[in-house]
Amino acid sequence: MWSEDEAKKLKTKNVILDKWVPAYFTQMEKDLKDNGGKFLVGKNFTWADFLVAHFNEVFESMVDETLLDSYPTLKAHQQNVFSEPKIKAWLAKRPVTEL
Repeated sequence: MWSEDEAKKLKTKNVILDKWVPAYFTQMEKDLKDNGGKFLVGKNFTWADFLVAHFNEVFESMVDETLLDSYPTLKAHQQNVFSEPKIKAWLAKRPVTEL
């Protein structure tokens, strides 16, 4: 994604959109639903929830900001994670970085 070659960047983006996103997002959506929709593991917030929410944010910023629109449970999960008080506070003040 950081290549200066636009054709190479487009090819990488298409691989992500055509292969990685459907496989990863479909599985995470299923795992969330199977566990009640709020947490990936158990009945409480864990590092798995944080990492998945962050990873999805990176995908959105690098590839397409509408990626989660087709995965409503995963999108709600991310919003839930990012609304945790300490995470929400950090997101509001964190430095802006370029990927």
